[in-house]
Amino acid sequence: MRAALDLVLARGGRYVGMVPEGCEAGDEIWVLKGCNAPFVLRRSAEREGARRIVGAAYVHGIMNGEAVEEGVEFEPVSIH
Repeated sequence: MRAALDLVLARGGRYVGMVPEGCEAGDEIWVLKGCNAPFVLRRSAEREGARRIVGAAYVHGIMNGEAVEEGVEFEPVSIH
């Protein structure tokens, strides 16, 4: 079994990371409260304001709660 990941730059090159194969332009990297890794989410075409999980990501500098330590505020998200 092989996990395919693609290299990405986020926030104007401030962060570098790896995302699951199949990610598309416009997908978003979210830090979900209680999770050790960020997730790639895609806006839902069926439900306004909702998103679906594309997969887990590795982003250097925001793993294992590092983003929370930087004072990032959480906002509610609907995942289906």
